[in-house]
Amino acid sequence: MEDNIKVSDKEFVMLLKEEQIQAKIKDLAIQIQSDFHAHNPVFLVVLKGAFFFAASLIKQIDLPCEISFIKVSSYAGDQSSGEIKFNFGLPEGLSDRNILIIEDIVDSGLTIYKLLEALNKLKPRSVKIATLVLKPKALKYDVPINYFGFELGNEFLLGFGMDYNEKGRNLQDIYRAK
Repeated sequence: MEDNIKVSDKEFVMLLKEEQIQAKIKDLAIQIQSDFHAHNPVFLVVLKGAFFFAASLIKQIDLPCEISFIKVSSYAGDQSSGEIKFNFGLPEGLSDRNILIIEDIVDSGLTIYKLLEALNKLKPRSVKIATLVLKPKALKYDVPINYFGFELGNEFLLGFGMDYNEKGRNLQDIYRAK
């Protein structure tokens, strides 16, 4: 893939190649497998963005597990709207379960914060969070991130599930806005 691309009206520059991403995911899978080896976890994938990360991650974890999905949205264009919308909600049967939330990116932390609020009402045994990208300088909410692939600056990202107006999710590499 090219080092620079244009999506709609924005230009993006290569930041992380697929090989780097997959190597980091493999490391995360080893950690998660070790931590959840006796827990039969529920992997709760936050759609749409985390779909690509979750698929790569879960394929490398050899544990009895369940996979469920929740669709949450907070972005409009390249900015967070500051509001969380649950497009479809939490699955049944999460009480007394070990849950791993799988998210593509944690920047302000608002999505995870609201999701944790909702999950805690269901009284799970444990909740941990895995994200491919963590932006610590953008965090506005104190959320416990247990596993993260890359700690990056507060720049707009595209690719490997992350989008710009629903475009670019399918890119295998990760790009930053120019």
